[in-house]
This record gives sequence, C-alpha cells and structure tokens, in this order.
Amino acid sequence: MGIKFLLNVGTHFSATNPLWFSLCHDNKYVHTGHKKETGFLLYLQNKDRSKCKPHPPDSAKMRLMPFLFSYYSHDFFESSETIDDYIRYYTNHWNQIEGYQSVGDFTNHYAGLTPEFVASIADKLNNAFDMKVTMIFRDPIRRLFSSVGTNKKFQNVLNGGVSNDKGIKFSQYDRIYNTFAPHFDTYAIIMEDLWKDHSGLSQFLNYNIKTLHYNVYTPDLGSKHPNEPLHLDDQWRSDKEDITQESIDMGKKKLGYVYENFEKTFGYIPSAWEYQ
Repeated sequence: MGIKFLLNVGTHFSATNPLWFSLCHDNKYVHTGHKKETGFLLYLQNKDRSKCKPHPPDSAKMRLMPFLFSYYSHDFFESSETIDDYIRYYTNHWNQIEGYQSVGDFTNHYAGLTPEFVASIADKLNNAFDMKVTMIFRDPIRRLFSSVGTNKKFQNVLNGGVSNDKGIKFSQYDRIYNTFAPHFDTYAIIMEDLWKDHSGLSQFLNYNIKTLHYNVYTPDLGSKHPNEPLHLDDQWRSDKEDITQESIDMGKKKLGYVYENFEKTFGYIPSAWEYQ
C-alpha cells in the first residue's frame, strides 16, 4: 500500500483548525509537514508567489504543540516549481515521521482551485499517493457572518457593497465538491453534524477517530464564546457581535441559490442549516 495523503480543501470559518487538531493532535492520523497550509497548489495554478507563502509556521502554535510541525525545510517551496516538487516534499516528509497514518495538506484556499487545474494534476497525485480529499462545510449564512464579524459588514457584502471572496465564492459548496470528486475519493463534511457524530469520517478514513477537538463554532454562541483557547483565537475573534434576525432574513434571500445548489448536488439540506 502506498503513502496515504489527505488533502483538505476548505472552507474558511468552518472549523478547519479544530478538524486539523482533531486529525493531527488528538488522533494522530495525519501530519501536514512544517505547517497546516502550504498554499503551493495555488502557486502552481496561478504562478503567483503571493498565493504561496512558504514562511515558517505560526510560532504560538509551535510553542504549544511543537510535535505537529516538521523541521523538514520550510523554505522548500520557495524554489519549487512543479507538482513533482510537491510530491517530493510529502514523500520525504513521510520518511521522517513515525506514528501517523498519512501525510496531508490543509490549505483552505484550495477551495478556489479550478476544475481544469485539479484535472491536470490528479493523475500524478493518484499515482504517487493513496489520495483522499475532504472538505468541511458550515451553514453558509453563519459562515459568511463569521468571515466579516458584524451585521453591518454582513449586509454590505450581501448587497454587493463589499467584496468578500472567502465568504461568497467559497460558499459555493457544490462547485468545490464537483471540482475534486471526479478525480479523488472525496468526502464532504458538514461541520455541525461532524461534532455530533464522527463515525462517517472514521469510515471514510478507515481509521477510528476517537474524539474531536474543541470547536468554538458548535454550539454556536455567537459573540458570547469565552476568549479561549489561545490556539483557536481565529475562531473566537471572528464573531464580534451576534447575528440579527434581519441579517438572517437577508442571508436567506441573497444566499438562497447556495442552499438550492447544495440540495441539487447532495440531495438534502442539513438540518442545522434550516431556518424557520
């Protein structure tokens, strides 16, 4: 059996950090190398180094959990130019770690990769690794709200007054799924459901996930979450105020197509996403 590779492709503000901590720290399933996200596939797609930031990992997280970060050269991607370099990095990384089932890359921005680009690299990845792809989806209204933090900004985004690529583009869950599913063994995770029952993820990975990491977004307490833990500050700093009914109603109107497209693709709407 070849080297297992888990590619998690988003989405922002959907508890990708708690998912990463669950699979890396709490269950020792996957090790992602020198950091959670390399962004290197974005560079390959766009040939723009600003899309690929090969800087060192977050220093605070390194102090808290140093074993989650490899000391395999984090400047490797600065001189890398091809998908073969990407494959070489993770192959070498696999040869340096012990006690894990898989290597992986948890770059959220991969939700924006194009179908054409993914198709162009799929065969090489599948030939080099035993590939699995996950993506984690959260209620589109709540996720967009967390990405901006206030009702005024949320409503401005919905009215087209403010650009929010992570919030709008990455809410098109059907597009993200259909980009990867034709090429890889792919599993779409519903954030709200995962923290109630993770047996489906265990089955997909063929690995017993015993526990899930703390997730600030479930149950959703809005701005009332305690300002902890430190390593999840990206979550508890997001919602600066509670979402109002006015914002929810506007979200239902403006993002209705997102829910409709999800249902067309997956055949249902998660119960946690249904509004009265």
